[in-house]
Amino acid sequence: MASPSRWASLLTYVAVLLFLGLISYFLLVVPRAPLPLEAIAALASAVGSGGEGQGDDWPASRIHVSASPGASPSAGDVATFVKRLSGFLAAEGVEVVVADGPPSSLVALSACVDGHYGALEACLARQSDSDGDASPLGNDFALLMAPVAEGQKSALLLDADRGAVLRWSAAGDLWSLDSLAFATATRLKETWFRRASFENTTTLFEVAPAYVFSFFLVGDCQQRVAWDFRGGLLGPYLWRFLERLRLLVDVELDSQVVQCGSLGGSGSVVDAATLQADFLRRSGEWPSDTVTRDSRWLPPLVRFVAFKPTRPVRVVDDERRPQRSFAVQGWGVVSLVGAGGPAPEKGGCADSPCRGDADGESGVRRADVVSPCEAQQAASAWISSLRSWLTLPPDGPVAGSGDQGGALPLRTARPSLDGIASWELLLVSRAVHRRFLRRTVETLENFAELVDSLPDVRVRAEIGAMVHEAAELAKRSAALASQGALPEALAAARRALQLALSASHDDTVVAEMYFSWEFRYAVYLPISLPVVMPVLVALLRQLFRAKAIRKASQAKKVDCADNAQEVT
Repeated sequence: MASPSRWASLLTYVAVLLFLGLISYFLLVVPRAPLPLEAIAALASAVGSGGEGQGDDWPASRIHVSASPGASPSAGDVATFVKRLSGFLAAEGVEVVVADGPPSSLVALSACVDGHYGALEACLARQSDSDGDASPLGNDFALLMAPVAEGQKSALLLDADRGAVLRWSAAGDLWSLDSLAFATATRLKETWFRRASFENTTTLFEVAPAYVFSFFLVGDCQQRVAWDFRGGLLGPYLWRFLERLRLLVDVELDSQVVQCGSLGGSGSVVDAATLQADFLRRSGEWPSDTVTRDSRWLPPLVRFVAFKPTRPVRVVDDERRPQRSFAVQGWGVVSLVGAGGPAPEKGGCADSPCRGDADGESGVRRADVVSPCEAQQAASAWISSLRSWLTLPPDGPVAGSGDQGGALPLRTARPSLDGIASWELLLVSRAVHRRFLRRTVETLENFAELVDSLPDVRVRAEIGAMVHEAAELAKRSAALASQGALPEALAAARRALQLALSASHDDTVVAEMYFSWEFRYAVYLPISLPVVMPVLVALLRQLFRAKAIRKASQAKKVDCADNAQEVT
């Protein structure tokens, strides 16, 4: 029967093994919050990843057609025109209906219909800017058919909202309603119902759900420069455009002044090669952005620069044509103002009475202040670049302002105050919404595949909740879009993509990608082996030596016992 001491040794050995097993369990187990794999797969199937037509759940657009009060065409002509136009636009998913009456916004323009093209375009622009459409993402359009006097041509004129005036001359080339409807449908496919897409294109900036816009006023070290950013530039020229842009993405603003800066080179002419070689290196000396809060995913930083030198500086392209601004992909936009702007014209910035310096009480010049004309010049260049980023013509709603040829000339009103027409914002919002949903699905699928391929990746409960919320918001965004709640659908899509990117950029997930057990062994073994191996060898030698000494001692005791027995 075993002695109590032997049982105690055995129990102690079992307890040590259990303790070591418990420690090994906590070291090797990987806590993982459950991920909504089925919801992500269903969302990917619903959104799709193919062409432009897949995954677009927005409701069908509708055109309400009416005629000018008290004038031809007759109700029968309007109904016939609506039927023909509906057939030509059926492939675009557009419904065309006869309105109960002309909208008040277009009735107010009836006095402009008899004017020439330029006067009518100015009237449309004034009407749109004064109205200030409260819902620029509406899905309904209005078309007013207005006859013109004999000798005038037919034309389609779009305002800066979602309204249009169709000037129809029955004595012209488009005398039949069929030809008029076909020409009108062709023009509307080029404008109102054009398909904008960010897929498979190289954009000026990354398409992201949020941005940080950093505005710089840069001088050339010869004289101090200053500006009233909020009151002199943001409020008068940028605010309305940024408010409409915020319907698509979240935007944070920052402004600062850099007294010493340069575009590159040493002369008064800066060409494209000089900009490519020196500009980014010089701009790297300007103050960088500061992160003011905890964040897993950082919004892209886009810089908007107004460069105001004291001496004339010209920027020319590869063909030696002067440019008043230039853009750097992924970095930002630079506009030249003051002496760095284009050649002054009569009535331009050089003749502006608001151009001047800020003087102290003693009359000593303190700083060269950006004038309202120069601020407008910089804002115009920045907005043009942003329009190009949104896949829109930079200078106006239709590329190449002026009369458009063809059987039905097209004229569009320039949104002088908003910077982007309501119908342009609508077609861009469809592309942005589609892009956000597809990128959300792609990010969630990649995250799920990453977690599945790396068994050592930990998924905290907080990250699992983010993934769940992102999937739910993406699903909700698609449902809201199908119901016609377009601003709410865009907001949900933005938030879903932000959560998906935050989850994929979490430090615990990224750390496991770069610091798995294999990488840890590769890092720590070269450091520990030179220490551990000599220690282990020394311990083994000591154990063998102790064992030999113990064996010799036992043999000596046996010899002594044998000698004692022989003596006795």
